[in-house]
Amino acid sequence: MSSRLILIGLFISLLGLVACESKFTPIAEAKRRSTSQNAIYVEGIVRDRVPLLKRGAYQLQDKTGTIWVITQQSLPESGQALKIQAKIKSKSIVLHKQLSQKVYLQEVERQP
Repeated sequence: MSSRLILIGLFISLLGLVACESKFTPIAEAKRRSTSQNAIYVEGIVRDRVPLLKRGAYQLQDKTGTIWVITQQSLPESGQALKIQAKIKSKSIVLHKQLSQKVYLQEVERQP
């Protein structure tokens, strides 16, 4: 009976680890979605930064790619590891007479 309880406990622990692992969406996957009403979690390293009026933008990179993030908060430092909750947004842009869909993130909050 006790070995059965131990096995059940290990199984539940493994499920918890898998759930923690899947909390963050890879950037490449986020870019494949053109929009989402639900917030997602992404993590990566801050690369480029651009100050804008009343907000800013920074590029976040993980092992699957990079994406621009629009924020109302102060810009994070380049090279900083960051975890955020964000909404996927997209904008149609005409470049060289061709319509292109650009996907970016709208930061909701930074994670500890």
